[in-house]
Amino acid sequence: MTESVVTEEMKGWLNKELNRVEFDIEKVLLRRYVEAIEDDNPRWKEIVPPNMFTAIFAEGGLVQYPFETPPKLLDGGGEWEFFQEARLGDTLTGVRKIVEYKEKEGKLGHMLFVIRQTEWTNQKGELVARNLSTSILY
Repeated sequence: MTESVVTEEMKGWLNKELNRVEFDIEKVLLRRYVEAIEDDNPRWKEIVPPNMFTAIFAEGGLVQYPFETPPKLLDGGGEWEFFQEARLGDTLTGVRKIVEYKEKEGKLGHMLFVIRQTEWTNQKGELVARNLSTSILY
């Protein structure tokens, strides 16, 4: 196996905040999103559809790692957990951090898997959703 590419600097970023984004759930935004996905469920007049979190998640932008990484990137997928509904008028705060590194040899050569967690809380500090996502760097 190839020598590890995980440096001490990278290890130092485990479980530390990479970035933070705040997002207000506004009436016009919610209405436009629901129109775009063509879902006329009356619940979505006051409650955020769970799939809208992927759009909100993009608001955080591409991950900019504070250390050098291999140059090529693949999306390794993600998963979501929901704890309560986000509602019209809520302000959501997403805090992203690295929670794990894995390494593997594959057809692309040596690959570094960076697993990130983003926790979304509302203005009361209550956990609304959690996302785990993986980037594959090689």
